[in-house]
Amino acid sequence: MRRDGAVERGINKINISSDIKSSYHQSYREVLADAKLREPDVIQPVAVPAMKETAAHKIDLLQARGKASLY
Repeated sequence: MRRDGAVERGINKINISSDIKSSYHQSYREVLADAKLREPDVIQPVAVPAMKETAAHKIDLLQARGKASLY
């Protein structure tokens, strides 16, 4: 990973919500392609790991892991 980006230059406010939502919705769409699925408790949980994976990637990319207590 390059270490000469926005974080190193002092940028400390970066919006990542759209990326997280996009991962969630893309996974959701893949699940909903199966027209036989009807139960929310079956459909919903499949999309959550995709959202968490994107969030974890952004946390690492922005060097924010373990820094929640600072906010």
